Amino acid sequence: MPLLISQMHALTSSECTSGYYGDDCNKECGRCAGNDMCDSHLGNCPGECLGNWQKPKCNGKKLIYYLLKYIYIIFPIQVICETKESQL
Repeated sequence: MPLLISQMHALTSSECTSGYYGDDCNKECGRCAGNDMCDSHLGNCPGECLGNWQKPKCNGKKLIYYLLKYIYIIFPIQVICETKESQL
């Protein structure tokens, strides 16, 4: 007897172990705020993300994080170069 679509969905959308999601439960959840667990099917966090992590999965950092990190790395190099040039 063939399975109904609702029965097939029930077989593929079972609950994953806490902290994982996906059809095979082999994808790790992102950084959900408040100790929330991600959705076991899609991996989306139900609320906000921790720190600079970006919704909906909270597994990628926000662009501003990378921009600030880049500025922080480049700026001290420019200061050192300008200081050495002024000493010549």
